[in-house]
Amino acid sequence: MMRELRRISLLAAALAALPLAAQSGYTYGIKFGAGPVVSSAGDQKAHAAINFALSVERPLNQRAILFCELGYRFFRAEDHEVTRFGTGYAPGGATGPIVNTSSVDIRKDMVEGYVFNGGYRAVLSGPWSWQAGLTVARMVSNQEVTGQIQVGTYREGLNYVVSKSALSVGAFAGLRLKATDAFFVELNLSSVGFSQANYVPFAYTGQAPTTTSQTKNKVVLDANLGFRF
Repeated sequence: MMRELRRISLLAAALAALPLAAQSGYTYGIKFGAGPVVSSAGDQKAHAAINFALSVERPLNQRAILFCELGYRFFRAEDHEVTRFGTGYAPGGATGPIVNTSSVDIRKDMVEGYVFNGGYRAVLSGPWSWQAGLTVARMVSNQEVTGQIQVGTYREGLNYVVSKSALSVGAFAGLRLKATDAFFVELNLSSVGFSQANYVPFAYTGQAPTTTSQTKNKVVLDANLGFRF
């Protein structure tokens, strides 16, 4: 939670630095929300996600607006066991079964990062508008690894955190309800890509421990509350 608060504080500081009075015609805003991952939960084993964003928008005419947002997104993660039982490896080229009663491999796969949205919004009907655009995300996957693997008398301790970061391009589309001139509600469907980190211990392969990665994507349905000023 402290990581999330630090990142929100950084975005709030960025908002304070915006030249609010310097460029007439621009409107600034802030929004925050949460929603479910509607695609597979993946190795996070959870569907919850939160987001926070600062926005700048400029009207093209009375019915259309161009806007951009800088935000932070966090996907909830849960501990889960991935112990790979079967043949294991020990130093010196020895092999043997991974001992069921004393081997456990627990992972927690966290994904978080910064997201930039650029889009177009137009009046649909009354207070309702539709919006769509592109997303550029720099997400970081942090995998916490705990436990141990035993092969014969050899025990390999697991106490690591491995990370992978990646830049990806996605898209979003949604609806906005203008409750007042200063307050709005949004519902958006967004795709966010990331590179999932995975630690591979020596006991599974007989090779030096390494970190692999796999490109993945999440589709999120966000409900947001926001303010314009």
